[in-house]
Amino acid sequence: MNIIIATGIFPPDHGGPARYAKYIADTLKADGYGVRVYAYRLEKKLPIGIRHAWYFLRLLKSVFWADALVVLDTFSTGLPAMLFAKVFGKKTLVRIGGDQVWERFVERELVGLHEFYKKERALTVIEKIFRMGVGFVFRRADILAFTSRWQADIEKEAYGLKESQIEIVPNHFGPKKDSIPALEKRFAFHVRPVAFKNIEMVREAINRAQKVYPDITLDDRVLPNEEVLKSLSNCYAVLQPSISDIGPNFVLEGIEHNKPFIMTKHTGLKEYLDGVGVFIEPTVEELTHAIIDLCDKEVYAEAIKKVEQFTFTHSWEDIARKYIKLLEQK
Repeated sequence: MNIIIATGIFPPDHGGPARYAKYIADTLKADGYGVRVYAYRLEKKLPIGIRHAWYFLRLLKSVFWADALVVLDTFSTGLPAMLFAKVFGKKTLVRIGGDQVWERFVERELVGLHEFYKKERALTVIEKIFRMGVGFVFRRADILAFTSRWQADIEKEAYGLKESQIEIVPNHFGPKKDSIPALEKRFAFHVRPVAFKNIEMVREAINRAQKVYPDITLDDRVLPNEEVLKSLSNCYAVLQPSISDIGPNFVLEGIEHNKPFIMTKHTGLKEYLDGVGVFIEPTVEELTHAIIDLCDKEVYAEAIKKVEQFTFTHSWEDIARKYIKLLEQK
């Protein structure tokens, strides 16, 4: 089987889709499959519509070669890749790692993904275009590979999806890595500066917690992934109290270093990590209380123990081979 991997970004670009594309491509090539990666190049500089048309034209080079497509976003490459697949009869698996419509909307109004589709929203023209494009991709994909049942149920209701399209393929859970016991109460919070991450709420909660434990610090630098991993190796704990969050790699990378975490309960990761860390309603009051509680020596020791006992792994090879198995069954 010959596979096109459609992705907006690819190393040296940073980000989850870039890593997914690289590791899936490497695994499938090693397993003997034909693989071609189509990532954005000139498209990064082109406006919506034109970049989609250009990407579609690039895919035509593989029209007689490709048997299936693994698509790693739902609009930027997802829309032209799905048009290509439907016109030329190719199998499609779309990996759902986010919700682009919601992520754009919450820059104006904070609302969790779990609430977003429960009523009509005043979308901008661009957001309406995104929703129509995403809906086109969702409803026509052979396989929709969600990382959690939580998100799958939200999108199923919002877009009228068929259960037969939906598969749950967990995110990457890596093996444990070397870590350094924390020498200070430094809470790591290395996130993109986007609204749904609740950045100002985190800073306010830290300020309040410092009145009880003055030695608490917040490390909220925006760093490249290599520097994030260094920070995680010796931090005190990880914070991810987003308004809601689909499956943040940041928390999973912290777990690899046996670091306790506090995160929103509105997340797909709760399906895998319930009882491993602290899940909260993302309010300043609950976050403040959770931070103060975790600074207690006995509570912290128990939190470390729970994270150390979590040993589930789900490798890039597992993910890639599951994708191929699903495509071969179609």
